[in-house]
Amino acid sequence: MFRAPEPSRQTGASAAKGGRRLSGRPCWNFAKGQCAFGDACAYLHDDVASDSRGPARCRSDETTSTSDRDGAVDEPRVPLRYFTHKSRAQLGADPGRSLLARVLERDGVFEPTRDVSSCALFWGCASPTGPLLANLPPDAFVNHFPGTTAITHKHTLAMMLRRHPEGDAVAPRTFVLPAEANEFAAFDDADDCEKGGAGWIVKRAVGGEGRGTIVARTAREALERTRGADRGYRACSRHAETWVAQRYVRDPLTLAPRSGSDRRKVDLRAYALLTRWDPNDGTTRAYVHRDGLVRFAAAPWDPSDSSSLAVHLTNNAAATARTHEGGAEGGAEGGADDRVTWDPDAHFKRNWSFETLASELDAELGVGSYERLWEGVRRCARAALASLPRRGDWGDLGGNESLSVGDDGRNLRRFELLGLDLLVDERLRVWLLEVNSAPTLAAGTKLGGRVSGTHHRVKAGLLADAMNLLGVGLEDAGGAEEEVERAALGGFQLL
Repeated sequence: MFRAPEPSRQTGASAAKGGRRLSGRPCWNFAKGQCAFGDACAYLHDDVASDSRGPARCRSDETTSTSDRDGAVDEPRVPLRYFTHKSRAQLGADPGRSLLARVLERDGVFEPTRDVSSCALFWGCASPTGPLLANLPPDAFVNHFPGTTAITHKHTLAMMLRRHPEGDAVAPRTFVLPAEANEFAAFDDADDCEKGGAGWIVKRAVGGEGRGTIVARTAREALERTRGADRGYRACSRHAETWVAQRYVRDPLTLAPRSGSDRRKVDLRAYALLTRWDPNDGTTRAYVHRDGLVRFAAAPWDPSDSSSLAVHLTNNAAATARTHEGGAEGGAEGGADDRVTWDPDAHFKRNWSFETLASELDAELGVGSYERLWEGVRRCARAALASLPRRGDWGDLGGNESLSVGDDGRNLRRFELLGLDLLVDERLRVWLLEVNSAPTLAAGTKLGGRVSGTHHRVKAGLLADAMNLLGVGLEDAGGAEEEVERAALGGFQLL
């Protein structure tokens, strides 16, 4: 079985300068066996990396054949190979030292390769096409289905949820702009909700990390601010000028990131694993992981302030460049100056796991509160995955009906790990905001090399459980029944 690696040991230098490591590079002396600087070393003391690239070992104790009984010992099993393609945004600056690499290479089960034709696992930023697809072995595991952009692009997710019976119950009212600008304005004019404070949150249809996000009081304000906002924007797709306006949830759940601190708006990052999607009849098989991340806004909650994104945005990428509260995970307290400076590690100081959330909610709101919230998470995940289109629906979404959707007939073992962004209101009702096709799986910050214990535990466990559920590396992974049985042994629940 695949196992989650232990986190890299943070030395005393990691607490320097408010929690920023002096260097993110591994310590060469420590990797050889001993570092004279000990905890004062400025480099990473990485126990896992130092021994994870040793001689390949078999993944179980059954490393020999029946000939062992006669005294003959077989050679160790040849490790399988995995191939990564344009995956830095998801796995980190060095995919070869990523959590995925550590999970796969631990115990010598896998080794990296640059020859796609020899890989047993392909991990890329999108579904492979062209020569990559043509050269993949027919039984390789591939981490994307073609066509899942139907739910990972915000505008098409909104359209697909409108067709789902529970779409209105799990997602805030959403309009696609500029196509639905008139309907958007008319709805806002007729809405009898109080107009003070934030009314709408407007996001680009394609893209992430909070880029270009607008918080507006009214539809008129939202439309005015989106006009011309695309000038100078480096478009990554033909949907660069498409936006979605989503009804702002005015009564979000707020929590204090640590005892005695101000309460802040939070959201959840949950993880779903799609293992089957038949576009002919729309059937899917998917799972949701029991653990995830709780992310805090960069500034204390103030419902009357609609101008500060730090109050309203909760994703980690946005929080790193906002005002923040001092204090580091395992580090020193920040001073007054920390409140006004840019902090690339800010989000690592204010992230919880679902386990922490469960204990805090049950203590504050009563036993059973987290279970109510968890059922809402499952409901949103089911609706999102059930919204994947059938083959005949793709043209209605503005796509090319001739494109491969769901599968390409090559018997590749496709799966997809999706990140669900969820908001919880003060009544513990869970709202689906968006679905991400390549949720970040890095445990360290982009600068400084600092590793978050919370991110490491959640994401390393997630990856190990996903590989075990899929049966990666097994000679015979069996069918759906065996897959569900493997899921029960880890952290995934069948939807």
